[in-house]
Amino acid sequence: MKPVIEIDEKWRDILAEYGYVDFDSFFTSTKYLQEINIEKNGAVYKLSLPGRLKSLYLKIKYKDQFRKAFRSLLRARLYKAPVINEVDNIELLSKMNFPTVNVAAWGYSTKMGIVNASFILTEEVQGEEFINIYRRSDSSMREKLYAEYGKLLGQIHYNKVDSYVRIQDLICSIVNNGKIFLTMIDREVGSVQKKNYGLKSIRNNLSHVFYEGLKRYRQTPITYREGMSFCNAYLRANKNISLSPKELYIVLMDGILSFIIKRKSFTKLAPSLPKKFLLWPYLRNKHLPVKASR
Repeated sequence: MKPVIEIDEKWRDILAEYGYVDFDSFFTSTKYLQEINIEKNGAVYKLSLPGRLKSLYLKIKYKDQFRKAFRSLLRARLYKAPVINEVDNIELLSKMNFPTVNVAAWGYSTKMGIVNASFILTEEVQGEEFINIYRRSDSSMREKLYAEYGKLLGQIHYNKVDSYVRIQDLICSIVNNGKIFLTMIDREVGSVQKKNYGLKSIRNNLSHVFYEGLKRYRQTPITYREGMSFCNAYLRANKNISLSPKELYIVLMDGILSFIIKRKSFTKLAPSLPKKFLLWPYLRNKHLPVKASR
């Protein structure tokens, strides 16, 4: 089957000028690419075209994804390639006026009916990664960052959107008056089917995204003061949840610890956790080695 490719009308002539005209060209035209990240089954590049103020980011996958398709069949789910899911998620969030990255082009090829290579080209988002601003900020700014994060997730869940938004999925910009803007990138994970977000779903979703941040950055997922800023903002945005900020924070902490225990990653992650976190009653009840913390 011939590869599927979609190029946004705004970018079609511009990309064609530099040789990006068909599916294969996004894998073979390397003149204007700068390597950002190489993974087991793909890569991310920065695409800087001459005379253009904004760059683009090209994410490609070039290995068969039969394992994911097979896993979907085992779970009685319809298989959906990550690139298609990402485009659908961005479109859904954009239609609902959530701040997301813009897609310039995307495409995929198939083998035996399963997507085996794909790419997505997105416009550059002005700003910095959330974690970079967080690391150089004082406690007051960190609390503001987590308040904006809580507000964003609260609005998403209030609108019944099933999406995992981790801090590594956020580009942050701060204007002169100190106002913070967050834009979502990498919308590969999540469903375009809306769902009711009860307490169990919220616990799973929030615990998952904070656990992923802890695993990636080996850094406290959230301090108490930041946690209260996050929970206050989240509950103001998501009126469907009748908890106090402190109650939500407890739910969040227990959920993160549950993820750590389930995935048997406590020993690896313990040095990144504060003592207060390790002394949480949930952990004591599980008889985990508190002394592992430094």
